Parts: sequence; structure tokens; C-alpha cells
Amino acid sequence: MNRRLRALAVLVCLFPASAFACSGSEKSTYLALGDSFAAGVGASGKSNGYVPLFFSFLEDSRAESLSLRNLTVDGETTASMIAEGQFGMALAELRFRNQDSNTKNDVFVLTIDIGGNDILDLAEEGQPCAPPASTTDAACTSAVTRTLEAMSQNLAAILRSLRVAAGPDVRILVLDHFNPYSGTGKPLEKPGDLVLPLLNKEISDVAATPGIDADVVQTFAAFEGKGAELTNVNGPEGDLHLNEDGYRVLTDLVIAAYEK
Repeated sequence: MNRRLRALAVLVCLFPASAFACSGSEKSTYLALGDSFAAGVGASGKSNGYVPLFFSFLEDSRAESLSLRNLTVDGETTASMIAEGQFGMALAELRFRNQDSNTKNDVFVLTIDIGGNDILDLAEEGQPCAPPASTTDAACTSAVTRTLEAMSQNLAAILRSLRVAAGPDVRILVLDHFNPYSGTGKPLEKPGDLVLPLLNKEISDVAATPGIDADVVQTFAAFEGKGAELTNVNGPEGDLHLNEDGYRVLTDLVIAAYEK
């Protein structure tokens, strides 16, 4: 969804007359937010991503027909989530579903994966951590520090607002980040092993903040040394996204966190 369409969708959802369009069915709802991983990029079909797979698990485990609202945007960062529509649409969805008198269509669980692109963008061509720059280079170290601080602040604002809109009983599951290059020997493997644990600590700290009370889906260990096996990084395009096996592993981690 491009920026103009996202902005229009937010405006539509914010007007009370369109409540039906935003709240949709009378079914209990799973709301998914995030970037390309929540969109299932890399799998042969979008139905093989972790969001639809987790949705299928929820329907089976609850033995009822549910509603899925996936507001994911490819390439999203914490800053763009706030500024460009996904966050506003999520709040509108929660307010219409969870703050009215109808409990039948409430969001009961929310997943969000965000923050990886905040860091990954630093390794793009022309950026301070682009190869062959090292994470020990002064410019790269400074950029990582600033980015982690900004990501943490943005994520706290996002999760705090989602919690208020959702209410205290909704499960909020925040996925942390794995290294897709782990075990591949590619240039970004070692930087990822250094920086991603720092990113994950920030995510865990924010999720545990009083008033947010989100659960973290810890992913890093499950993908260690398995980049070639569970992602598409060794393919012709060097795509860092998960393949079907990788999304199945990720789904199992989400399910395990949900069942705790």
C-alpha cells in the first residue's frame, strides 16, 4: 500500500460513519502489524507466512471462526509506522472493536514485528555501516547508538498507545529479531550477531515497561547458524526473508509465546 492510499485509509477509519468498514465482522479478531516478515515475503505464497499460519492455529485452538486484520507494510520502520498510516489504522481498528459495547468483534491478540529495518537501513549503500565498514568504526557505532535510542522511543510510543486502545486483557506479542545471515559467512553475518542482540534487549525492555505489558517472542537462538537453511539469502537475489521452513519455525515460536 503506498503512502497516499495509507493516509486515505486512516482518514476513512477515523470517521464514526465508517465504523462498520473498519470493525468488519462480528468475529473475535487477530490484529497483525509489522513489516515484510508479517507480510510473509519470501514464502512461495502469502498463506505460508507466520501471520496466516498463526491465525490458522488460533482458529483450531479456539474451535471457532475468527477474523484476521493484517495491516502490515513492506519495509516499515518504527518511524514510518507512526508517520505513514499503519499505526493510525491499528488504533482506529482497536477503538472501533474494543471500545464499543459489542464484545463479539474485539481484538483478542495482536502481533507486531518492527525495528529490524531501522537497523538494516544503516547497512545500505552510502550509509555509515555499509560494507566494508565495521560495526567498530566510529561513524557506524554512533549511528547504531542513535538508531537504537530512536527505535526504543518509537516502539514505546507505539506499544503504549496500542495497549491503551486495546485494553488490559488483549495479548500483545512483540517479535524480536534473528540474524538471517547466521552461519552463511556473508558480510552482514558478524555485524548482525553484534547488533541484533542489542536491538532485542531494547525491545524486551520496552515490552516489559509497566503500562505496556507485552510478551516478547524470542527468535534469535532458533535461527543461529541456520540462515542458509531457513532463509533465501543464498538464492540468486540474496533475499534475507524466510522460506516456508523458516516461517514455520517462526510460527512455532509465536505459538509457544502465546501459550505461555
